[in-house]
Amino acid sequence: MKKVILFIMLLIAVESYSQCTNCLGNTPQSAIPVTLDEFCEITIVGSALLENELTCPGDKELILRGPTGNTIISAVEVILLNFSEYVGDTLQVVLKDLTTGDSCISYLNILDNGAPVIECTNRVIACIADTSALSLGFPEVLDECALPINFTYRDSISDLNCTSPVAGVVSRIWTVTDAVGNSSNCTQIINLNRSVLDSLNIAFPSGRTLDCNDDPNDLNITGVPRFNGIRIVSSGVCDIDVAMSDQTTILTNPIGTQITRTWTVTNLCDGTVIINQQIIIIRDMVPPTIVCPRDTSIGTNTGFCEASFLLAIPMVTDACDISPTFQISSPVGQGRGPHLFPEGVTSVVYTGFDRTGNQTSCTQRITVFDAETPVANCSPTLNISLSGAVLTPVNAVQFDEGSTD
Repeated sequence: MKKVILFIMLLIAVESYSQCTNCLGNTPQSAIPVTLDEFCEITIVGSALLENELTCPGDKELILRGPTGNTIISAVEVILLNFSEYVGDTLQVVLKDLTTGDSCISYLNILDNGAPVIECTNRVIACIADTSALSLGFPEVLDECALPINFTYRDSISDLNCTSPVAGVVSRIWTVTDAVGNSSNCTQIINLNRSVLDSLNIAFPSGRTLDCNDDPNDLNITGVPRFNGIRIVSSGVCDIDVAMSDQTTILTNPIGTQITRTWTVTNLCDGTVIINQQIIIIRDMVPPTIVCPRDTSIGTNTGFCEASFLLAIPMVTDACDISPTFQISSPVGQGRGPHLFPEGVTSVVYTGFDRTGNQTSCTQRITVFDAETPVANCSPTLNISLSGAVLTPVNAVQFDEGSTD
């Protein structure tokens, strides 16, 4: 009777271990959804992946594999891991019974359902200061699982009366959204302190000398009034008005333009008006650009060792002068010609000028070659008197009857 009972116990034991092959979520389509905690972590317990944990009580190895089948980590019974980089992925857990070697697979969908944890910081700044988010900063993200995130905001502005030391209040409502669409809001309060402006604390721009390529209306070049280093701009909230007006004068010696720019800063609360003039001089300080005609080779005139040639016109441009001029000089004469160029290479210098006298030069080379074939005319007969000497000299000119080259 004892043997029968032992046999039955052995059957029960074997049967219990054989159930380690039944995992929950055993296909990608039936994957188990699991959600990150506030630390971006998930705890995977092997027994929780089984249809009936009582049928598989032994130690179990867990092998976690990534979306591409790579092994992320392996452990016995429990895996604790930061899964922030796998949000939205389907991962595979291989559960293997260490006693029997039986195994099964569970699939997990990694989810982040928690809204980002953020914190806004209130600010107090000068009313005329830059209120952009780039200047004042973004909310602090306290949630490691929220990255990457997107920041947006909307502002509402309260305009206070002139008796208040705070000119206005900006209520900035931030919305922070993480990569899977979870979002949170916080409100940042920005108090705009009223600025007391006077001639001592306003720095007006100094005079400038510009090239004609520079735009005198580009205030990044010519400058603006500033208060404690902050650009002053017209603002209804700050009760400040900034205006400028220009008067232009043409200069003749040297040639140029003078702009007298009048800046007017008005405190709309107490009526204070501060005026300052800025002198901007515009001159042509860059020489023109000149492109010479290309180098040229020409043949000599018939019957001569020179060539007559009319020089081409260079291309001269200038950013400030719409009608720049040019001069041509060479050893054979000034101007375009036509000039007689000797056989060989002659350098021609082209110089471009703008109205203010700036100049630049380039060089063209004129090569003259002998283009005429020599013509030989010889006497068909020649009478030579012989003396008693063995040799009688005869010069070539005695055979020539008008040869040319």
